[in-house]
Amino acid sequence: MTVPHHQVGMMRCSGSERPENTHPYLDNPSVESSPKPGKDKRVILNISGAKYEVPWDTLERFPCSRLGRLRDARTQEELLKLCDYNK
Repeated sequence: MTVPHHQVGMMRCSGSERPENTHPYLDNPSVESSPKPGKDKRVILNISGAKYEVPWDTLERFPCSRLGRLRDARTQEELLKLCDYNK
């Protein structure tokens, strides 16, 4: 299935019921240490100790990827389930 570029951010993985124009980090006080996209909407990803700063819309363009699921996480527990730990 090909989705027009302007509609990619509207795609949802199964089970997602969050309204399109809300963001769980901005609207959910239960996430204590959540990143809040600023005016320029960038996010810092820590990958194996290396930090990468990417545009927030990177997470929105791939809603069913691990990055997209990070964007949709509603609690810290949901966030941690998406993280890999090298022990």
